[in-house]
Amino acid sequence: MQGILLRLAAVALMTAMLALVHQAAKSLPVGQIMVWRSAIAGGVIVAFAWRFGGLRQLLPQSPRDHAIRGSLGAITMVFSFTSLAYLPVANASALSYLAPLFTLPLAVWFLGERIRPLTACAAGLGLGGMLIMLWSELQSPSLSDGGVIGIAAGLAFALTWAIVRIHVKRMSTVETATSIAFSFSIFSTCLGLMSLPLGWEPLSTQLVILLVGAGILGAFGHILSAEAIKRAPVSTLAPFDYFGLVFALGIDALFFGLTPAWLALVGMMVIVVAGLLAALTEHRKSETL
Repeated sequence: MQGILLRLAAVALMTAMLALVHQAAKSLPVGQIMVWRSAIAGGVIVAFAWRFGGLRQLLPQSPRDHAIRGSLGAITMVFSFTSLAYLPVANASALSYLAPLFTLPLAVWFLGERIRPLTACAAGLGLGGMLIMLWSELQSPSLSDGGVIGIAAGLAFALTWAIVRIHVKRMSTVETATSIAFSFSIFSTCLGLMSLPLGWEPLSTQLVILLVGAGILGAFGHILSAEAIKRAPVSTLAPFDYFGLVFALGIDALFFGLTPAWLALVGMMVIVVAGLLAALTEHRKSETL
């Protein structure tokens, strides 16, 4: 249950970060946002490590694994931020939450995890809710070329992020959560800096606030996510990721004035049911231990 609670907290923080990135992407290129978000996150992670346990926990046990995770993670960030630049937060989040569906078979294949029937049903329900929410957007006659780019980037993010999660699960047996998050911030910063020759935009005070906030939220979101993976199987945590869609819908409505269609509301209810089903499964499992 610690892993589940940590995952829910991480999802809430990461969804708030996505909202800030979405707003910043209206004025700034993806590479510039990546550098600020990753550099700020790296500073937060160093401060966190210094305060809780010492800086030694930032040292990698396997530099090769960190290089793979950092490189793949930086690529997933490009896809994620590109999707957010063209789609509302809820729609981009809906696409990203295909990752848990991809994660389940990967967890079985690479990690040898066993998926309980109710967990599989919960993941299937969550996917169904996501598809219902996305259906109205795909059928919209106003879907622009930019929307198509956003959808393609969101699908690419879901696939690459599923691979990253499996790799992080393997690393978490010997690596600390802070070292994993720190190496990711380094690689993402370096990849973002490669876009500097393409041109960056001047920053206003409002944009700086958005970028710094995204970095802080992203840092703690990644730390909590890695800690959750340490405490629970990937296949168990997967259904709870769908709650991010509920958070994203609320953010779109409260801060961007985007009211979801009735189909989106139906999808949200299906996602909540999926999460409750998964929670019930874990409760029954704990009672039998």
